[in-house]
Amino acid sequence: MIGLESVKKDNILSLTQISAIIESKVNLLTQPDNNSISFITRQLKELRIQVQNLETSTGHNAALFQKRLEKSDKARIELKEDIQSSFNDISLKNDLPRQSTPNLYRNVLNLSNDLHHTISSNHQGKSGLIIGD
Repeated sequence: MIGLESVKKDNILSLTQISAIIESKVNLLTQPDNNSISFITRQLKELRIQVQNLETSTGHNAALFQKRLEKSDKARIELKEDIQSSFNDISLKNDLPRQSTPNLYRNVLNLSNDLHHTISSNHQGKSGLIIGD
């Protein structure tokens, strides 16, 4: 039987670990030798704790995912501002023709937006499990 102590890591269990614990508890309950009321009651209490751990772990991982998404958005905005500032500096210092700078800027901006779209679409449909920070 997998015990809670053996799978703890930074006080947060992965969904896989919690699922394994829950599955082992359910298997214990279905064995004919383990059908006493006190045994079943004890196992159900432990199962309830594992479900609560699952809810806590899921909430924590969702919060981490949200933080990382916000950091990514902030970094993208800063990159966009840096690119715009760089193009403004280049055009002022080198006196580049004005019609070429906006086109170049637009191309870089499109690439940046495509990258953001790719990153966002890669996160869609995932469970939100994030390990580490």
